[in-house]
Amino acid sequence: MKISFIGYYGANFGDVLMLDTLLEYFKNHYAKIVIFTYGDADFLKIAIAHHIQSFDIEIVDLNAHGIRDFKDRLRGSVSLSWGGGTCFMDQNGTGGIKYMSIARLMGVQVNYLGIGIDSYSKFKTKAYLFLANMISSNIFARDGKSHEVSKKFDFFNRGSNKLIHDIAFKHQNSDKVQTGIENKYVVYSCRDLSGYDQFDNKQINQSLVWLTIKTCRELGVSKVVNLVCDYEVDLETASLAEALFLESNIAVETVLGHEIEAAVAKISGAAYVVTARLHPAVLAHTLSVPYSIFNYSDKNLKFTREVGEIQRIILPEGLSTHRPDFNVPASEGLAGKAEVIEYAFKQLLPAKT
Repeated sequence: MKISFIGYYGANFGDVLMLDTLLEYFKNHYAKIVIFTYGDADFLKIAIAHHIQSFDIEIVDLNAHGIRDFKDRLRGSVSLSWGGGTCFMDQNGTGGIKYMSIARLMGVQVNYLGIGIDSYSKFKTKAYLFLANMISSNIFARDGKSHEVSKKFDFFNRGSNKLIHDIAFKHQNSDKVQTGIENKYVVYSCRDLSGYDQFDNKQINQSLVWLTIKTCRELGVSKVVNLVCDYEVDLETASLAEALFLESNIAVETVLGHEIEAAVAKISGAAYVVTARLHPAVLAHTLSVPYSIFNYSDKNLKFTREVGEIQRIILPEGLSTHRPDFNVPASEGLAGKAEVIEYAFKQLLPAKT
């Protein structure tokens, strides 16, 4: 018996972190897992090599295979689930609706698991959301705002919309790694903002570097781990950051986002995390590592509100005045979040006979 997942899995740290969480749980319940990806399949193979070595996992590159191959690889799956991340948005976020619709026509259960919804002003985005509500057995949103948006498109009150949390809150390493064992560095993770007209990419990222340097000096450390969350998007911006750190006599160690075990370990041992990317902050919060997160996207603000740590958000207009909060993030409710996510996972288990 097998289960299938679909998403932008490849070089992106957040996507791989969520997939790693899914694999760790579902390989205990299925004989095979099929992963359909829009991302870089070669990076994905590296990222989940530790799973591939001991379990039957098939990776299908949707950029290289057509619909016939998709149907052949999907056949026999109990369900097809979009596994986490922002999947519906005006900026080419389709939620894989073409493949999800085909799966439903094949009689395969369709689910959205721990997803976020960003901008949805365009007609096509609204159409995707309506269709997702029509064909899905479950739409588990990761935050309250995304949940409310999805419910708007449940015109027939099918009741498939439910609120959980970001899948990364249940990452299997989160209760195993020892935090605070090094505390000799700050983790920095940038986000290339070239595609965001409201931001000056160079100015914003330079300001985040200066904030990170200031944080290092306040903590008395002289090393930064430069976590490049998405190699395909952020490498140039991360390289410019590295040059600025070195000019300020800050040693730099680079870790790529798809190197998931190394990335998790570095966050777990950090004195502080400064990030524009969402999932370094999610993991830091789960591991009780203090952090600050830049609000380039509404999803970052929604996250800090959901966990009650709004003071950790770096507003664009407050870059020069932001004060890092060195207190340990509030841990209340973390166990409950993991339990809620497990409830959602259990909806995808094979029916008992």
